[in-house]
Amino acid sequence: MRHVDLFTTLYPDADTCAHWADVVSEGRTAGRPIGTADAWIAACARQWGIMLVTANARDFDHVRGITLAPTLTIRIPESKHDRLRNLA
Repeated sequence: MRHVDLFTTLYPDADTCAHWADVVSEGRTAGRPIGTADAWIAACARQWGIMLVTANARDFDHVRGITLAPTLTIRIPESKHDRLRNLA
């Protein structure tokens, strides 16, 4: 668990809630409703001014005030995917 020590936990507060409400409202207004969990993620990124790293950039590209860092998506052939699943 030593790797957990490398991270900072960001606890929500009243400002986070205000950002969350704005993110949800802006998404609805833009015709791009955002899921509850994604809205919390976007709210934290906006509040703290931190980059949001995601494999689902399209879920956040309409959110104002955040910087996205899309990750690469790697396709695993189905036969290898099944082998990897069996290792878990």
